[in-house]
Amino acid sequence: MCRSCGRVEEIRASGLEERIDALARARGFEPLGHGIEIQGICSECRA
Repeated sequence: MCRSCGRVEEIRASGLEERIDALARARGFEPLGHGIEIQGICSECRA
């Protein structure tokens, strides 16, 4: 999410969701959902 203009872009990373679920299960959790938010300044706002 861009801290300047608020632009949000979904990023899909192959295997990442499965890895997060596996880590949660290894610690005794049954994952129902998850999300990761990366904050910064987008390329348009940096220009």
